[in-house]
Amino acid sequence: MTATLRAFHGDPEIKVRYQARVEEHRRLDQLIQGTGYQDGRGCAIYCILDDYDHTLLPQEIGMPEVLGHLVDQLHELQTPADAQLWPGRVLAAIRPGADLSRVWPDWAIWMLEDPDHGVIRHAAGYPACEAAIQRVAALWRSGGMAEKFRRAEAVEAGRAGQAAGWAARAARAAGEAEEEAEAAG
Repeated sequence: MTATLRAFHGDPEIKVRYQARVEEHRRLDQLIQGTGYQDGRGCAIYCILDDYDHTLLPQEIGMPEVLGHLVDQLHELQTPADAQLWPGRVLAAIRPGADLSRVWPDWAIWMLEDPDHGVIRHAAGYPACEAAIQRVAALWRSGGMAEKFRRAEAVEAGRAGQAAGWAARAARAAGEAEEEAEAAG
């Protein structure tokens, strides 16, 4: 049985130390977008760890590695001004001792099902695609996307995810074609 990771290993002093590190990188203009690490400057994860190695997150600050990749991707999507504050905001939001194990599954569910921003909005009118997206979300919700489900379910989930991707592409293409047709008169 795997022990649950606890943010900052439950120690507020570890949080303070990493927050100070990020602030120092920011102060020295070493926090950049567009690359993990280059010439003494780096992304959110580099500035948190002083190393661009997501695999260090669990042992260093008790954060699942997958969340580091999410933090990195969200850092890249920020405006330059907001990107400077992003790693510090992430660390500030995490309570020492928190169990972060549900953050990624909950994010994945939101990405799939949110009616305004999720993939499912691209599958409207395609019942099989909507069902596939909902099946993948249900597997995330139940913990089935972790190691608890059978290989057959994994294959099914992969196919469902692939179908959802194709549905999103088809819906987008159909919408673009419709807009072009309307513009052409």
